[in-house]
Amino acid sequence: MTVPNFNRSNSFLQQTTTLNILLIIVSALLLLDFLTRLVGNINNQSSGDGSAISSAASALSTSSDANGDGPIMWSPEQIVSYMTAYPQRSYFSHFFAYGGFRRGIEIGVQDGRYSEVLLDQNARLLKDHWSLVLVDPHPTKYLKERLGMDGKPGVWKQEGYLKNVDVTFERTTAMDPELIAKYPDGYFDFVYLDGLHEHHEVRAEIPIWWHKVRSGGVLAGHDYCNYGEEGLSCNGCKEIPECRPYTLYGVDSAGPKEGRSSNQNGVVMAVQEWMVEESGDPTLTVHHTQEDYTRKSLAKDGFEFYQVIARDRNPSWFIVKP
Repeated sequence: MTVPNFNRSNSFLQQTTTLNILLIIVSALLLLDFLTRLVGNINNQSSGDGSAISSAASALSTSSDANGDGPIMWSPEQIVSYMTAYPQRSYFSHFFAYGGFRRGIEIGVQDGRYSEVLLDQNARLLKDHWSLVLVDPHPTKYLKERLGMDGKPGVWKQEGYLKNVDVTFERTTAMDPELIAKYPDGYFDFVYLDGLHEHHEVRAEIPIWWHKVRSGGVLAGHDYCNYGEEGLSCNGCKEIPECRPYTLYGVDSAGPKEGRSSNQNGVVMAVQEWMVEESGDPTLTVHHTQEDYTRKSLAKDGFEFYQVIARDRNPSWFIVKP
């Protein structure tokens, strides 16, 4: 008669039990990690606070300035990469929030709708102090209400858009000698031209305001589209977006109900002619936005659709200064 070895059986049972416990613990940890990630993704998607954008922008961050004590500055390559991923002019605002820009100027403000995008985004996303100069010779009643001109409480201040920014309003034009002399060359990180749109006017503005942009900064402008005319021989000049129909907002604002927005080939040629004839730098490249945003895409990244939508979807051009 063979006597069973109970000690060996008990040892095997203990090993099996221990292994099962370890498997249960590992499974529980994996499940907890999965649930944590799932909840985090849901919160990011539902909050609409630009979390995905913030992560993408953080991935682009480089070291601080040469002294090690300034804001983190995006390189020209990083600026282009970001705008390729998010090709809407609204995302120019993130040059300040994430890219280290601190001084901007918008020339041609009209009602202040685009200015409000810049202010709103950076009131929420940027902790540092920054400055924005707004230039327009004919402020509308809506801009006056936003700025708080004529001694009335301003909408922007009431909404909290001005908590970390110095806003200066210049009631003049881009070519005013006093305005030009007021800001030294290399002063601005970002210059946005959206005033006059005739070819000779834009052509005159570009060289002056190019000098006001620091190295690594951006010169940009609105209404970069045409009806299919060919571009010149410069970097990025062959790809010109076509002007598209007016938006419903534009139609409601007494715009035409049929047809596309006006041909802006004068603006296109002004930019490209300056690059070819006067810039003196054959390495310069002109880029442009797409303006193919939707209400959903804007909300996901923390933008208000009513602020962004304009009479048209005309793209913007931009050039990064080496």
